[in-house]
Amino acid sequence: MNIPLIPDLSNPKWLIIQQILKTIGSKRSQKMRADKNTKTSYFLKTCIKILVLADTFEKDYSYVISE
Repeated sequence: MNIPLIPDLSNPKWLIIQQILKTIGSKRSQKMRADKNTKTSYFLKTCIKILVLADTFEKDYSYVISE
């Protein structure tokens, strides 16, 4: 049984994740991902967030997606 991913700001991992996700969602990052197709840019941002969360907490990608 997997533990749910509940943000706990006293946990150092969540503080790091919070900064990473803020950077991924920033305007500068969005310009770097800019593409003629905006759906591709949004999809890429979502994929990066899933990868970062799964790798940081050592969970399966499917589990992070279902959360």
